[in-house]
Amino acid sequence: MTENAYSLVKDGDLSLSSDSSEINDIGSGTPPELLTSVVPPQTICREIFLDKFEKFANLIATGWKYHVANTDVLLIRLKNCSKRIMIILLALVESPSNVRVQATSNTSAVVQWDYNGQNVSEFEVRFMHQPSPGQRLGEKWSTRTVTDPAVRHLHIHHLTPETPYAFCVSAIRDGRQGPCSDPPVAIDRLDPTHIVTNLHVQFKTSNSVQLTWTYNGPQSVRFYVRYSGNKSYVDNNGKYFENNILPIEKTVEKAEPGYLLTELRPDMKYIIQVGVRDDSRTYFPSEIIVKTKCRASPMVDPPRFAGSRDASTASLMLGLASEEYGPISHYWLIVVPGNFTPVTKIVFSLLTYLLLCLEAYMTILCSNSFFRYGGFLNQHLESNTQYRVLIVFVLVNLFLLQADSVPSPPFSTRSFYHVREGKTSNLWLVAPLIAFLLVALIILMLLLWYRCNKKGSSHNTNRHPSITKVAINSSIPGETSKLLSSEAYNRQVMSPYDQANGGNGCVMEPTMDMYPVHQSVNFTAAPNPMSMLPSSGGALGGHTLNHPPIPISELAAHIEKLKMDNNALFSQEYESIETGQHFKWENSVLPCNKSKNSTDYINANYIDGYEKTKAYIATQGPLPETFADFWRMVWEQSCATVVMLTRLEERSRIKCDQYWPSRGTSTYGNIAVTLVETLELAHYTIRTFQLQHRGNSETRDVRHLQYTAWPDHGVPDKPTPFLMFLKRVKTLNPPNAGPIVTHCSAGIGRTGAFIAIDCMLERLRYENTVDIFGCVTALRSQRSYMVQTDDQYIFIHDAVLDAAQSGSTEVPVNKLYTHMQALLQIQAIDQISSMELEFRHLATLKMVNSRCAVANLPANRSKNRLVNMVPYDSARVLLEEIPGVDGSDYINASWIDGYRQRNAYIATQGPMPHTVNDFWRMIWEHESAIIVMLVKIRELGREKCCEYWPVGSGAQFGHLVVEPIAEYNMPQYILREFRITDTRSRTVRHFQYADWPEQGVPKCTEQFIDFIHQVHHTKTQFGKVGPITVHCSTGAGRTGVFIALSIIIDRMKLEQVVDVFTTVKLLRSERQNMVQDKDQYHFCYQAALEFYATFDNPYQT
Repeated sequence: MTENAYSLVKDGDLSLSSDSSEINDIGSGTPPELLTSVVPPQTICREIFLDKFEKFANLIATGWKYHVANTDVLLIRLKNCSKRIMIILLALVESPSNVRVQATSNTSAVVQWDYNGQNVSEFEVRFMHQPSPGQRLGEKWSTRTVTDPAVRHLHIHHLTPETPYAFCVSAIRDGRQGPCSDPPVAIDRLDPTHIVTNLHVQFKTSNSVQLTWTYNGPQSVRFYVRYSGNKSYVDNNGKYFENNILPIEKTVEKAEPGYLLTELRPDMKYIIQVGVRDDSRTYFPSEIIVKTKCRASPMVDPPRFAGSRDASTASLMLGLASEEYGPISHYWLIVVPGNFTPVTKIVFSLLTYLLLCLEAYMTILCSNSFFRYGGFLNQHLESNTQYRVLIVFVLVNLFLLQADSVPSPPFSTRSFYHVREGKTSNLWLVAPLIAFLLVALIILMLLLWYRCNKKGSSHNTNRHPSITKVAINSSIPGETSKLLSSEAYNRQVMSPYDQANGGNGCVMEPTMDMYPVHQSVNFTAAPNPMSMLPSSGGALGGHTLNHPPIPISELAAHIEKLKMDNNALFSQEYESIETGQHFKWENSVLPCNKSKNSTDYINANYIDGYEKTKAYIATQGPLPETFADFWRMVWEQSCATVVMLTRLEERSRIKCDQYWPSRGTSTYGNIAVTLVETLELAHYTIRTFQLQHRGNSETRDVRHLQYTAWPDHGVPDKPTPFLMFLKRVKTLNPPNAGPIVTHCSAGIGRTGAFIAIDCMLERLRYENTVDIFGCVTALRSQRSYMVQTDDQYIFIHDAVLDAAQSGSTEVPVNKLYTHMQALLQIQAIDQISSMELEFRHLATLKMVNSRCAVANLPANRSKNRLVNMVPYDSARVLLEEIPGVDGSDYINASWIDGYRQRNAYIATQGPMPHTVNDFWRMIWEHESAIIVMLVKIRELGREKCCEYWPVGSGAQFGHLVVEPIAEYNMPQYILREFRITDTRSRTVRHFQYADWPEQGVPKCTEQFIDFIHQVHHTKTQFGKVGPITVHCSTGAGRTGVFIALSIIIDRMKLEQVVDVFTTVKLLRSERQNMVQDKDQYHFCYQAALEFYATFDNPYQT
C-alpha cells in the first residue's frame, strides 16, 4: 500500500443507494470502480451483502473506510438492514502487533513484534528521532528490512545516545506493503535497564554448562535461560548424522546471576540465551554459543586377525568408531602378549606395546613392515607367540584418551601353518592335560570366591568385576532370536557365573582389562555381593577423589553441601564416576561363542544387591524381535517380578514396545503369557500374568509393575511416590523368587536409579551409613552407564534421604488398633504422645519444589486469604489467560493426586467476592463436576467463605451462567445441583458438609466416612472424569482431611495397609499445611480404624 493510502483509511467514503451504487471520494485517491456492479442493489441485504462486501472489497482496495447506507428501508423491508452502517476494512497485509523496543546499549536497541497473518514475505522496521507534534508518518524515517519471514526481531545499531526514538513495523506480502504498526512505539532515551551483560561460561563438562552474567537493572525480576543445540557427526558405519535439539527454556528464580545447565549432550554446539522477565513482559536476551566437552564414546569392535604372510607379521582388519561424543583424531593400535592374565598380576608399560598411531582419516593400513609411524615403532612379531590387539581412539589430542575396544581374541603368527600329512599329532596327549588343568582352576576359583564371601561386608577389598550378561539356556530346540546390536549401552558379554562350564568345550582364558595410558591397569576379580564393594570409588582408575560412606546422621548436610551453587559439586562428583567402559566384555565375541549368540543371549546383565548376588536383572526395553527372548529369560531365571520404569511412549517417541497381551493370551516363542488382572493406580500400574511353557503343564504367576509417573524430561519432582512404588515391588516379590527384572528404555538410567535406591535402603536396615557413590560405581562395573544423568544421581540422594528421615510408617490394618494405642502413649521425656511427635515430625521435613513465586506476585496477592496458604508453582491449577489482564491465569488452587488417579482432586480456598468468577471459570475449564464444601459461610463470627452460588434464579459469573436446579437437605450435608452454561451446558453437584464444628473435628467419624463415600459414589454413578474440587476456608486443614481419608480408605481396600504419615506427607508436597493440626491428624487415624471396624467386608473394591 502506498504512503497516501495510510491517510485514506480515515478519509474514504462510499454510499450505496437502492437505485445505484455511487462512490463519493472525499479524500485524495479513488477506490476501484468495480464496486458499482458487485451485487444488484435490490438484493444487498438479502444476500448478506454487508458481510460479503467487506471480504470482497478487501481484496480490491484496502485501507479504506466505507459508509454503506440502505436508502429505502421501507421499500425493501429487510429487518437486518440498518439506516446507516460503517465498515472499516482491514489492510490486505495486516500490521504487526505488540511491538516492543528494548535498549541493549547506549547506541543500540532491539525491536520485537508479533504477527499472526499468513504468507508474509518480509518485514520492514522504521525508526526515527521521535517526531514532533504534527509530523506525519513516512517523513524522515530510516528503514531496515528483515528478509526472513520467521524472524520477529531486529537489532539496530549505531543510534544516537541520549536521544528519543520512535519505531514501527510493517509487513510485506508479494511486494505489497501493509500499514506500519500504529501508534509508533517511542522511547525517551536508550537506557539498557533490563539486559543481561557479560554472559560467559564459568566451566563446562560433557553434559553441563555453568553460566554466569552481570545484571544491573531492577531487582524484582526473574531470569530465563533458553537454549537449543545442533551437531553433526559420522557414526561407526561411516554415515553422516545431524542432531538438532528444539529450544528449551528454564526459569531462574534466585537473585544470583548464574545457572547450571544440565542434561546436555556431549560435543554439541548450543546457542544459549539469557534474558530478564518481570510481571509485565519478557525482555530480549543476550546470547552465547557454547560447545560441550567430549565424552567417552561407544567402544569400537576389536581388531580382527585376518591371517599372516609370514611368521613375523599379522594382517589386521580395523573398524571405525562413532564420533557422536566427539571427533576422533587418532587411533592407537596396541599389541600385548596373549598370555597376560589377572592371576599373574604382571605390571607393564603400555607404551612398550604401542604399535602405531593412525590418523582418523586414514582408512587403509599396511601393517606388515618394520617402520615408525606417529613416533611409535611397528616391529616384527615373534613367531609361535600369542598376541592380543586392541584399538584406543583419541579425541582432540594424544593426551585425551577416551575409550578403547576390548582386546581381540588371542592369535599367533603360526596360525597359517597346517599339520603336514603323515605327521603324528600330540593333541591326544595335550587335550587331557588341558582339561585337568581347567577343572583344577575352576575348583580353585570357587574356593577363593567362597572364602571371600565368608568375610562379610566389613571388608573393603578392591573389586572390579567383569560386566555380566544373562545367559539364556540354549537347550530348547528350534528357538531362534536375533542378537541385539553391540552399542554403547548394549554390550554383549558373558556371565562369569555361566562361564565356568566352558560351553561347547571352549576354554575361557582370563584376560586383563586394558585402560588408557595415563591411568593404572585394573584387574578383574570374582564377583561378590554389593556389600563387598569398596567404599571409595578411587580404586577405579585411580584418579577420582576419595568418597567414604556417609553416616546417615550427616546425609542431609552432605546433600545440602553438594547442592550449593546450583548442584555444581553434585555434577563434579557424578562426572568422576567411571562409566564402566574399561571392564572386560570380550567373552561374547570369541569365535567359539558367536554361534551361540542367536539363541543364548539377551541384552541383560545380572546386578548384585546388598548381601545378595544376582538380585536383579537389568535389561533394555524389549524390542519386537526380542519378546520371546525376554519371556524365556523370565521363565528360565524363575523371575516373579518385572519392574518397568517408562511409559510406552514419551514426548511422541517410542520408549518401549508393548511386550505383553492387552487381553487374553499371547504366545512369545515357547512361552504363553496370559493377562490375569490389571490395576491402574495414580503413580503405577500392576499387572498379573500367568506364564506357561509349551509342553509343560506348570504355570507361574508374574507381577508386572510399571511406574507411570516418571516425567518425560528429568526426574520426578518428589521422591515419595517412587518410594511407595519401590515398597510395593518389594512386598509383592516372593522371598524365594529369582532376580527382579528391571528395565526402562535403554536399561541404564532409571533402571540404575531404581536399583541404587533399593540397595541403599537395604543397607540402611543393617548399617548406619550410605555409599551412593560406591554403589553407582559398582553398578557400572556390571552394566555400563548405569545412572545416566547427574539429575538421576541427585534423585537417588533425595530418595534415600526422604526414606531415612521418614522411616517405615506403614501398618497392616489388622494391627492398626495396637499401633494407635502405642502412638497415644505419653513419652516420659517430652510429655507428649508419640502421635503428636509423629505429626510434629511432618513439619521438619523439607519439601522439594516448594516455591510459591506466582502466588506472591503483586497482581495475585489479594486473591489469597492467607499468605502461608498458597499453591506451589509446580502444582498450581492454571486458568486460561485473559489477554491484557495480569494474573488472569492464577487462582489459589492446587492439583492433588488421588490413590487411583493423578490430579484426582483440586484443593482450593473458599472463594472471596472478587475471586468467584475465577472459581467458576476453574470449575468449567477443568471439567470438575463435583464440589465439596467443608465450611459454613460464617464461623466464630467471621466470614470463612462467601456464598458463591446463586439462590433462586441464575446468575452470571464472567462469561458463565450458573443456574440452580435442585437442593436436597440430607442429615449431615446439603446437596445442590447447578447447571453451568457457556456455549454448552453441564451439571455440577455441590456437597456441603454441615456437621463439621466451628472448632475441632467432627465427633462422629462414621458419618464423615459415609459422606466421603457418597461423594465418590456420585462421581462414579454419573460417569464424571474431571477432578473433585474440595475447599474449606483456606483449602488446607479440613480439605486435607477429606482427601487424606479418601486416599487412606482406597489403599486399605486394595493393600490392607494404613500409612497416615506418608499420605499426609505426600499431600503436603502438593499443597502447604494439608491436615493442619494434630487433632485433624488424630482424626485421620481414628477414621481409618472406624472404617476397618465398622464395615463387614471393607476390602471389596
